[in-house]
Amino acid sequence: MKILVVDDNKSNLYMLETLLKGSGYDVITAINGVEALEKIRQEKPEMIISDILMPKMDGFQLCREVKGDKNLKKIIFIFYTATYTDPKDEKFALSLGAEKFIVKPVDPRDFIKIIKNTIKESEEGVLVPIEKIQEEEPVYLREYTQRLVKKLEDKMLQMEEANKKLKESEERYRVSIESAPHGITVIDRNQKILIFNSQLEKITGYSKKEIPDIQTWLEKIYPDENYRKLVIEERKGIAIEERPRIREAVMTRKDGEKRISQFVSCMISAGLRIVFISDITERKHLEQQKERSRREAEFYADVLGHDVGNINQITMGYLYLLQIAKDEETRKKNVDGIKRSIMKSKRLAESIKILKIIKDTKIEKFDLNKSIERSIKNIKEYSDKEIEVKLDIDKHYYVKANDFLDRVFFNILENSVEFIFKEKVIIDIKTEGKDGFCNVHIHDNGIGISKEKREDILENLETLSKRTGMGFYLMKKILERFNGKFEIKDVKKGTEIVVSIPVVGQNGGSARNIHPQRSHKRNERRDDEMRILIIDDEMDVLTLFKDVLETTGHKVEIAIDGQSGLEKFRNSKFDLIIMDYRMHGKDGIQASKNILNIDKNAKILFASADSSIKKEAIDMGAVGFLLKPFDLEDIINSVKKI
Repeated sequence: MKILVVDDNKSNLYMLETLLKGSGYDVITAINGVEALEKIRQEKPEMIISDILMPKMDGFQLCREVKGDKNLKKIIFIFYTATYTDPKDEKFALSLGAEKFIVKPVDPRDFIKIIKNTIKESEEGVLVPIEKIQEEEPVYLREYTQRLVKKLEDKMLQMEEANKKLKESEERYRVSIESAPHGITVIDRNQKILIFNSQLEKITGYSKKEIPDIQTWLEKIYPDENYRKLVIEERKGIAIEERPRIREAVMTRKDGEKRISQFVSCMISAGLRIVFISDITERKHLEQQKERSRREAEFYADVLGHDVGNINQITMGYLYLLQIAKDEETRKKNVDGIKRSIMKSKRLAESIKILKIIKDTKIEKFDLNKSIERSIKNIKEYSDKEIEVKLDIDKHYYVKANDFLDRVFFNILENSVEFIFKEKVIIDIKTEGKDGFCNVHIHDNGIGISKEKREDILENLETLSKRTGMGFYLMKKILERFNGKFEIKDVKKGTEIVVSIPVVGQNGGSARNIHPQRSHKRNERRDDEMRILIIDDEMDVLTLFKDVLETTGHKVEIAIDGQSGLEKFRNSKFDLIIMDYRMHGKDGIQASKNILNIDKNAKILFASADSSIKKEAIDMGAVGFLLKPFDLEDIINSVKKI
């Protein structure tokens, strides 16, 4: 059976066509009554299913034309409508000769069932065509007009109801926008600002009248031209993008205060974009604080792992040497070593405390000269080396500082003492006033610091401290609190560190000398003696390992970092290298790779507090790995095995 479907809604037309074809019917379509009449005369369908409300010719008129034509009136005509649903509409439709009047919506299965039943009734003669169809024009027009007027009245009522709901919706929309916890703005295709809610006025300090468009927004909210260019570049493409976009920017309020804001922008209709703006300054500051706390905790864990590991190693080492000591002088020497380790542990705890409280400490008028004198006294009491300090104090200085300045000078002096391998430590201290600062020059006669190490210390201090301890890092933080600084000078011999602190007064000077340094005798060489190079940045560890291995009959040389160790290896032959990992400049892994490139048969024994690099060290070619702290017998036995 051929069926003509008439509907001006293409979606409805497609659905009916698909449904009927799926049920085995031959289907043709038309979008209004005029087109339908043409197709009826051409295609001769056996059934017409038509909507009522259509342009050019509606369904009522189409039905009247079909049923009024003697050649067409036997075609089954079914109305299928969602618009005309009143019983009088159905009565009028049937009076025009229609066989069925179906009101949408209908389940597709039920719809097909109605179609089949209608065809069956037609074939069985149950559907008897109305003999007298409304032919009188006045009667038809009256009925048609009544149906049309009724429909217009219904539409008017629906529109009034829709307008009422629209106004209510607009009011809810306005209240929602005004009471929203975020700033909200709506921008049209011409970049005009249509909505600028009260929360956005609070965030920016501006009213809608002051910012009528995006150009004004950019100029007022981003007054810095360079930053504004960055924002404009970032906004490119947003105005035409449909998917939501999230970005952050620093806004400048009307009062000049800078705030961090988050923008969530999305298209709501053609040419209209809504933007939600939130002030996230406090949230960002909290995130930054959390990140600082996380990094601080990580920093302390790394630094403590390095420093505590070394202190424990030194303490255990001297305890071992104390147990096997055969004379009073050796026992006293090892007891002194243990005492120094205990003092280091105490200073480490103090360092952590200083770092936590330094930013809140009170700065006052502080006697710089006495601070230097106390630091000299303390380093002489701490070390058993012979130390001579030459003072060149041009005036008596008072600076803006507090007791923590003593710690700065002590740390510098301690580094000088630990990394000088001569019988006598000579330190020159000179003061000079310049540009409101007192510059304290501390110069020693040690091996010096290479350019590579100086740059590492000054440029990567926090990372360096994780590898080598917190000495320099603590100095930096203390001096920053005093608005001071330190620098490492490029000198031909030794090391010179200059500490600069703001001055508040002046006058005076002094100098002093102290006790000689003790030297250690090496055991005479034996037939099974090994030449060993120890590379470690901790002087106490170097001294301890050197003492232990020399007592077992080996020849030992030491280096305080990877680079100097590499240079010694190039210039001499060693049977074994004992390597630390965390050192400034070249770390243990880098230095080991360089050594193995020179001699692939070089034997390297790692002695480190960092267990995470054990696999890398062994895979690289190390002959063993000792995890600090360990018993000194472990290193003795490891050397024997090698």
